[in-house]
Amino acid sequence: MGYPAATATGHPTDVVEGVLLERLRGPELQLLDYYESDEYNREVVKVRASNGFGAAEEMTAFAYLWPTKHVSALELRMPWHYTDFRAKHMRAFIEQVIKPCRVAFEKEQGKLEVLMTARESARSHRAASAAKMTYKQQLEAATKQLESMAAPGSST
Repeated sequence: MGYPAATATGHPTDVVEGVLLERLRGPELQLLDYYESDEYNREVVKVRASNGFGAAEEMTAFAYLWPTKHVSALELRMPWHYTDFRAKHMRAFIEQVIKPCRVAFEKEQGKLEVLMTARESARSHRAASAAKMTYKQQLEAATKQLESMAAPGSST
């Protein structure tokens, strides 16, 4: 069984279907970084996400991209479909990949729930401050936070 990998092609019309995860906490992003390891590069990309009402919205998001210098290692002719993967391989993937990854992450970083609880109190304080900001100020603050999270070694 192959697995999917997105890579930059340089062609603006090329697309990748995926799932957009929003409002990730620092430890959740750390866990994704840990899972994707050094094989992928976390990069800021432009995405078009369905708004649930038949329209799409453009925004910036993180994506884990396979390095273009290693594209030859991919099986490009092997199709991969999420629905097939979910139906045929999801249980094994959770048991063989996800659970061991979480155990290894928590062994190194600490229990995910404890890390998230500590971050949640800081987030609540920031949310209260954000409520006093204008929309433009909130957008600028969110952009700065996204850029700081993209910095190597960042855990916020």
